[in-house]
Amino acid sequence: MHQLKKTPRCHAASSSDVEAAITAAQQACESGIWSRASRHHRADVLDKCAALLTDALPQLIPLESKQTGRVMREMNAQVPSLTRWFKYYASLLRVEERSVLPTVGKLHNFIDRTPLGVVVQITPFNHPLLIAVKKLAPALAAGNSVIIKPSELTPLTTLLLAKILHQAGIPDGVLSVLPGLGAVTGKALVEHPLVRKVDVTGGTEAGRAIGKIVGGNLAKYTAELGGKAPVIVFEKADIDTAVNGIVFGSFIASGQTCVAGTRIIVQSTIVDTLLEKLKAKVEGITRRMGDPSKLESSMGPLISERQLGRVERLVDQARENQLAIPLVGGKRMTGHSNTDGFDFAKGYFYEPTVLVSTSDNSIVQTSIWREEAFGPVIVVAKFDSEEEAIALANDTEFGLGAGIWTQDLSQAFRVSERIEAGITWVNTHHRNDPSSPWGGVTSASGVGSENGIEAYHTYTTTKSTIINYASPEESLASDDWFGGSEKWHSVVQSIQWLSVDPTQIRKPGTHGECMMSSPFIYCATPLLSTARHFIIYTVIMSPWGNKASPGEHTAPAQNDHISENTEPTEQTRLLPDNEGYLSPDDPAVSPYNLWSVRALRGVSIVALALSFIWWTFLLVSIFVSPPMIHPRGSGFFAFAYTTLATGYLVAGLLFFAVPSKPMTIWGIVLAVLLLVDMIIILAVPRIRLEEGWVGIASVVWVTLISSYQVVQNRAVAWGKREEEERLTGREETRRSLIEWVVVLAETILLAFMAIAAVLFTATLTLRAFDVGLEAPGQRYLVHGDAYQVHLACFGNKTAGDSEVPTILLEGGNGPVEHTLQPFIDDVYQRGSIGRYCYWDRPGFGWSDNAPSPHSAGMSADVLAEALALAGETGPWIVVSAGVGSLYSRLFASRNLLEVRGIFMIDPLHEEYLGNIGRPGRGFLLWLRGVVSPLGLDRLAGAILRGRSREDRVMGRSAYQSGKYIKAKLQESLVAVTMTAAEIQSARHVQMGHAPVVVVSSGEEVRKSSLWEERQEDLSHITDNLLAWDVAEDAPHEVWTTGQGRELLERRLKELVQQSQT
Repeated sequence: MHQLKKTPRCHAASSSDVEAAITAAQQACESGIWSRASRHHRADVLDKCAALLTDALPQLIPLESKQTGRVMREMNAQVPSLTRWFKYYASLLRVEERSVLPTVGKLHNFIDRTPLGVVVQITPFNHPLLIAVKKLAPALAAGNSVIIKPSELTPLTTLLLAKILHQAGIPDGVLSVLPGLGAVTGKALVEHPLVRKVDVTGGTEAGRAIGKIVGGNLAKYTAELGGKAPVIVFEKADIDTAVNGIVFGSFIASGQTCVAGTRIIVQSTIVDTLLEKLKAKVEGITRRMGDPSKLESSMGPLISERQLGRVERLVDQARENQLAIPLVGGKRMTGHSNTDGFDFAKGYFYEPTVLVSTSDNSIVQTSIWREEAFGPVIVVAKFDSEEEAIALANDTEFGLGAGIWTQDLSQAFRVSERIEAGITWVNTHHRNDPSSPWGGVTSASGVGSENGIEAYHTYTTTKSTIINYASPEESLASDDWFGGSEKWHSVVQSIQWLSVDPTQIRKPGTHGECMMSSPFIYCATPLLSTARHFIIYTVIMSPWGNKASPGEHTAPAQNDHISENTEPTEQTRLLPDNEGYLSPDDPAVSPYNLWSVRALRGVSIVALALSFIWWTFLLVSIFVSPPMIHPRGSGFFAFAYTTLATGYLVAGLLFFAVPSKPMTIWGIVLAVLLLVDMIIILAVPRIRLEEGWVGIASVVWVTLISSYQVVQNRAVAWGKREEEERLTGREETRRSLIEWVVVLAETILLAFMAIAAVLFTATLTLRAFDVGLEAPGQRYLVHGDAYQVHLACFGNKTAGDSEVPTILLEGGNGPVEHTLQPFIDDVYQRGSIGRYCYWDRPGFGWSDNAPSPHSAGMSADVLAEALALAGETGPWIVVSAGVGSLYSRLFASRNLLEVRGIFMIDPLHEEYLGNIGRPGRGFLLWLRGVVSPLGLDRLAGAILRGRSREDRVMGRSAYQSGKYIKAKLQESLVAVTMTAAEIQSARHVQMGHAPVVVVSSGEEVRKSSLWEERQEDLSHITDNLLAWDVAEDAPHEVWTTGQGRELLERRLKELVQQSQT
C-alpha cells in the first residue's frame, strides 16, 4: 500500500464467491426480510447503525489512516461525520410523503416506491469509508440487498463497517462485502443478470467500460468519475481566506480526491499577492509532513508507486516542455521529516506542488492542465475578464466540482450559473452534506448523483396502484365497452374500416357506397377499396398459387367464350375441344396451380426462416459464445456454410417459377461438393473436434438444402409441363426475354456458389493435411474442459542442488514458434538458460480458440491452469515481446510468488490498446474471418509458393487461418474494455521487488519519442529495474539482428543469475 511494510491482507473474491453472494442477496430480496420491512423499521436500524458506528470510531479511524496513508488529523475530522448519512436517510424514511395523483373518474391512483433488488457498489481507494457510507445508506434505506466491492488497495475498513452494520440489525444476505480485483470480482459482479443497479466511483475510463456492460443488461447505473475542478479567485475576494480555502481544497487527502481544486484561476490584478501567500502556506505544509499516524503530520503519501509515477510524469512533462515551472515543490520527498524524523523512503511521498506558467498562461497548454493527476499538484493561470475566467474554468472534459472566491454575491451567482460543474462552492470548498446532490454534468465525470432524496429514488422503482371505488352500477355505465350502449357507437364507427371482410369489397370503378358487414359498417371509396384489394390478395394470396385476380375465376377477356363445362381444373387432362385451351402466355398457366408445388414453396420459406435464424445465431456467437455452443475452431466455417445455405434458399425462391437445366446441373455439383465436405469433417477427428456439433450441423444442413433444391427444381419443372399440357394442350418450349435473363442470372449465381463450395472443399482438404502435424508438447483441456491449449517444456528443473528458474515464453503478434521460440531454443542449446516452456495462446498454433469474449487476463488464467495440469510449478521468468508483454504482465501480477523476473522485448504499452480496439480494425478482422473458409491466400501459398504445413500452422502464413483471425478479433473486441481494466489492476498489484529487463527497438524509438516514453514507463512497473537497453539498429523483432540477439542473451543470462541469488 502506501508504506513499504506488510499490511493485513484479505481474501480476493472469485467468480464462485460472487455467484454465492448474489444468490444470497436475491434470496434475501425474495424473502422480504428487509425489502418488505416497514419504513419505520428500516429507519430504526439505520439509526442504530449510526450509534454503533460512533462506538467503533477508535478502531475505524486508525485503520482508515493506515490503509490509505492519510494523516490522522483528516481521519479524526472525516470518519465521525459519516453517521450523518445514516441519520439523514433514517429521517427521510419517516417523513417522506408518497403521491396520490388526480385521475378522471372514481379512481384512486397512489404512487409507491419499491426497492430494485440486488445492487452492486464499487468504491475507490481515496475515501473508502466515506464513499461506502454515501452509497450504502440510501440503498439500504430503500430496502435493497447490497453487494459492495471496495478497492483492492483499501478493503479493510469496509469489511469492518459491514460487521458493524450487521450488528445493528442488517439481516444476513442483505449486505455483503467482496474484496477483489476489478477485472475478476468487479467484472463478475457488474455483468451478472440479477444485478439491478451498479453504483461506482472511480476513473473515467473504468466508468465507461463498466457502463457498457451495465447498459447491455439494461440495469440502472450511477457513476461518480473524474474531475479537474477549477477554482476562480476574483479581485474582490478576501485573499487570506481564499488561500486557506485553496490549500484545503487542493491538498486534502494528498490531492487524491475527484473534486480537488487543481486549476487555480486568478485575476491578474491580485495574482502576485496571492502566489506569495500561497507559496508560504504550501511550504508550511511541507515542513510539517511526517508520520501519518501522528496528529502533527500535515499531509500523507500517495496510495501507490503507480500513482506517484503518474504525478511525476505529468509534472516533469510540463517542466521539460518549458511551459511551467514549480513555484514550490515539484519532486518526490526523500530524507527524514523535520517534525518527527520519519523516513520518507517508507512511503510514496510527493511534495505539495504549485506550478506556474513560464510565459503568459503557457500552463494551459500542458497535459496536467487537463488530465487528472490525482496528487498534491495545483496549476495556476491568470485572467483579466470574467468571460476569460469562465472560459478557462470550462476548458476541460470534466464537470464535477468548481470553486469561486469573491465577496460580490452578484458576481458569484452570475459566474456559478455558467460554470459546467455539478457542484459549485462559493467562498469554500469540498463541503459535503447528506442532503446535497453530488454528481457531474459531463460524461467524463459520470452519470447520476449521490446524496439527497435523488440518490434514494435511484435505488427504487415507482409503482402505480389504481383503485376503482365506483359502485357496480356506475362501473357498468362507464366501462361497458362491449355492450350495446349508444355511447360507444361513434367510437366503433371510427375504427370499423380496419376489420372489413375483403370478399365484400366492391369491384373498382363503381360508385362509393356503404356496405354492412355485421357487426361493423364499412364505407369505402373506390381508391381505398382498390388498395385493400391489392394488399390482401397480392401479399397474402399470391404466394400460394392462383394467378388470376381475386374474384375473377374465369380466363381473361379473349377467352370469355370458354364453356363452364370445359373449365380446366387440376383433375382435368387434355381438353378435347381446342376452344377450351388457354394461351401459353396467360398468367393462369402456372405451376402454382398445383398444391404440391405450392407446398414445396412453403417448405422453402420455412427452411429459409430456419436458416436465417441459425445464421443470425452464428453471427452473434462469433462475438459472444452461448453456453454449450462453442466450436473449438474459429466458427467461421459453420457461418460460411449457413451463409451458403441461406443464399441458396433465397436464390431458389427468387427463381422458383423459372426452373432450368443449368440450375439443376449446378445444384448437383453443389450437392456433391458439400457431401464431400461433410465426409471430410466427419472423417478427420481433429477437424470434427474443432468444428464441433455446430459446424457438423451447419454442413449437414447445407448439404440437405442443396439436395432439396435439386429436387425442388425438377418438381417445379414437372409441374410447369403438367399445367402447360393441361391448359394449353402442349408443353411450352419457348422462353421470353425476361425468362432468359432470369436463367442467366441464376446460372451466374449458382456458378459463384459452386466456386465457393470448391474452395471450401480445397481448404478443408488442406486443413485435413495440416492437422497431421504433431505438436511438440501436449494439449491440455482448460476452462472447464471447453477447449485445449498447447504447452511444451524443455530442460531440467534443477542444476546440482539448486532450483533452476524456468523461462516462460509469451509470443507477440504471431505464433511463438515463429517469433521468440527459435531464439530462446538457441540460447538454451548454448547453456545460457537451463529450462524453458512456451505455449500457444488460444487460437494460435496448436491451441483451440477460446469462447468469446476472451481477454488477456483470461489467457493468463488459462496459462496458469495449463501449467498446473502439466505439473509445472515454477519459479518463472516471464519473457515476452510486443503485445505479448500485456499477457505476461497479467500472468506475473496473478502469480506473484512464483515469478522471479520479467523480461520484455520492445513491449506494447497499454496506452496503445486503443489502436488494437479500433472499430475499423475489428470490422476488417471480422470480414477476413468471414471469407477465411474460402482459403484464397492459404491455397495460393500452398499451390503457387510451396508453403509447408509447418508454415501454415506455426509460421508466417498462420495469420491467414480462421483460428488466428478469430483470436485477433477477440483481442480487438475487448482491448479497450476488459483487457485495459485488467492491465490497470495489474499495475496496482505487480510485485515490487521482481527484477525487470526491458530491451527496446532502436528503429521504433527513433520513429516516435512517445514510443520511447512508453518504453521507459514500462521499465518502472516494479521498483527493481535491472536494465533498460535500446538495441540501436534492431527492428521491433529485436532478436532478428546479431546485435539484438547478443544483447538479449546477455541480459537474459543476467536476469536468470539474479533470480537465483
